[in-house]
Amino acid sequence: MKRLKLGIIGGGPGSWIGHVHRIASRFDDKYEIVAGVFSRNYKINQSFGTSIGIKKHRCYKNYKAASNLSFSNKVFPSCSKILLKPMKVPTKH
Repeated sequence: MKRLKLGIIGGGPGSWIGHVHRIASRFDDKYEIVAGVFSRNYKINQSFGTSIGIKKHRCYKNYKAASNLSFSNKVFPSCSKILLKPMKVPTKH
């Protein structure tokens, strides 16, 4: 079975719940984290994203950029759209 592609918004460095969500998404091997916005600071966002295996170009500047790309048929065909998982947690900068 093909894994669902998952993008995470929030849950970056210092976030306990972000760590828990990343672990939980891997338990049954039905999800693959492929994109995200992990911090409002773009440098921290990219650094953190690549440290957990996300390609640099899939670490988006903000949630609007991530959602626009995820649901655009011009960028991703319908079979490869990303499910975005927003997390409302405080972020330390």
